[in-house]
Amino acid sequence: MLSANNSGSIRKRKAHRKSRQGCANCKLRGIKCDETKPSCERCDAFNVVCCYGSKFSPESLLAKQSFQVHIGTTSPSVMQSPPAPLPISGSRDSLETYQLVARDISLIERFQRRTVWTIGTGATHHVYAAKTLPLAFTNPLLMHLVLAMAEMHDLAMDPFGSREPYSLRYHWYHAVSSMRQYLNNPIAPSERDLLWVSANLISIGYLAYVEERSPEEAWPLRPPSPADLSCFIICNGQKLIAQLTNPMREDSAFYLPAMEMCNLSTWVNRLSTAETKGEERSTQWLPREFESFFGVSFSRRHTCTMSDDSNASDDGAGLQYDQNNNINQDRTRGIDNVRNNPYHAAVKAAVELFERELDEENFLMHMSFVRALDPPFRQLLIHKDEKAMLVLLYWYAKMCDRRVWWLWKKCCIEGLAMCRYLERAFTASGAEVGLRLLELPMARLMAALKGTV
Repeated sequence: MLSANNSGSIRKRKAHRKSRQGCANCKLRGIKCDETKPSCERCDAFNVVCCYGSKFSPESLLAKQSFQVHIGTTSPSVMQSPPAPLPISGSRDSLETYQLVARDISLIERFQRRTVWTIGTGATHHVYAAKTLPLAFTNPLLMHLVLAMAEMHDLAMDPFGSREPYSLRYHWYHAVSSMRQYLNNPIAPSERDLLWVSANLISIGYLAYVEERSPEEAWPLRPPSPADLSCFIICNGQKLIAQLTNPMREDSAFYLPAMEMCNLSTWVNRLSTAETKGEERSTQWLPREFESFFGVSFSRRHTCTMSDDSNASDDGAGLQYDQNNNINQDRTRGIDNVRNNPYHAAVKAAVELFERELDEENFLMHMSFVRALDPPFRQLLIHKDEKAMLVLLYWYAKMCDRRVWWLWKKCCIEGLAMCRYLERAFTASGAEVGLRLLELPMARLMAALKGTV
């Protein structure tokens, strides 16, 4: 037994008032309700209807299909936690609904606190954060995408160890199926914002969802697959959705990010056609032999190439490599002729773009490089042209400088697969310059992977 001296040292539990008459939402989530009527503070913060009384028991809420969600006004502060699991009403022309379950609560919270802030740039993060989740509560298409994106982000935290949950496939399947249904019918004006932001999330999802666990399982080493170079199909799809939804109209909820994407894509497209300035430009990222290997000459290294004997021999190796790949020798003789050199536009854009810092503000600019690749260059990639693949490989290596969760794994796995493919091809053809140009991207990709161990 305790002595009288020790009895006074026993820690007593601080008295507190229990919430016994709280609203149904707070009871369902197991949190304390302040019992303010007609709406408690938590329900006001989440923009949901606050329900009191026995008829709104937690059990009935999970099954009741008429529960309402306030979407008209949004709290000015960022949501600190998601609303309780509620049925999601479909669009005006659809009766489809999705019943949220308990596990979805934390997924929605992680999307709002973490995932949504990785979309866009520093100038547009807040638009996605303010508009995406409220819109998702009005339509199951976007809600499925929100939940799938949060699960993909969780997997990206441990890219080579986590197992894919069944719920991810469930949400992704329903999201893509719903998107197809919308595109097979006339688009209502009220659905334009929904479809535009959904298309963006689907594009990110395709880049983030990487099933391959080793380079040997990835393109171009694996057998041909419909999923090969799907990024180009995604880019075409985004352009089509933008034409159908006109996100830069005055009443668009996503006017700012849509305008930003359009301006950056236009700027990158102009890089390949703009006249090169006459002054010498310094370089710190691309190797000296990069341009000459593709039969392209810019002012940045023009004088060095003409005066350096080693570069002259490298040009000869590049010409011989073109010949080995059945490329018309007349094309490489006219190195400054854009129409005759299928690599000219892509290489010129790469030279201008890859020398720029890959920070938060320039990330979307670098992403626009793939969208700016013209159809002839894409055809070269589809046919596994070694030189075209080398340009794309340098882009992968550059993007690894910034570990963005929805792109990093694809860059590493597919980039290393391209390194192995090109190493074998250059070794077989005796392209020494090509082998030297492989050293930089291979080293950067290996360094990126070591950071995960």
